[in-house]
Amino acid sequence: MRSRIHLSLLAALLTTLAQMTHAQSADPTEHEVKAAFLYNFAKFVDWPPQAFTSADAPLALCVLGHDPFGAALSAVDGKAARSRTVQVRRLQHDGAVRDCHIVFLAAAETVRLRELVATLRGWPVLLVGESEDFATQGGIINLTVGRENRVQIEINLNAAQRHGLKISSQLLRLARIVGGE
Repeated sequence: MRSRIHLSLLAALLTTLAQMTHAQSADPTEHEVKAAFLYNFAKFVDWPPQAFTSADAPLALCVLGHDPFGAALSAVDGKAARSRTVQVRRLQHDGAVRDCHIVFLAAAETVRLRELVATLRGWPVLLVGESEDFATQGGIINLTVGRENRVQIEINLNAAQRHGLKISSQLLRLARIVGGE
């Protein structure tokens, strides 16, 4: 059973990567893999109904500040995730982050983390980053690069619960659970 669950999540990630990189012959880059993870988080996280303005409202996937993804994230703009359309937004200021469902904060923007955590406290927003100790400092999901240059997932379940988000057990099985703010 566990291997079937892992295979379903892995298949979703691989399908997304294949769609994003089908025109390229090289292996996907770190940020292409991370873009695929961001898109697939929309399939493995449940938001409370009040997080959306209507039943058919899009899911806003936002990058705050520095955007390390380029075209990789643009490739998921307009794709479906469950019954919603993913809408990619790039924000320079955190004034609109509460209108997002997923907010990615690049390592280059780590100085904004404490303020962003305070701004989003209690809001149903999945805060994702890629810097050391991101999840233990109040972020919800941290995408790290581990052995053999593989992207790994750290999840702060306490932070997810405070934001009213439910993370699928399929995703939790692939992650390292961390504590923190």
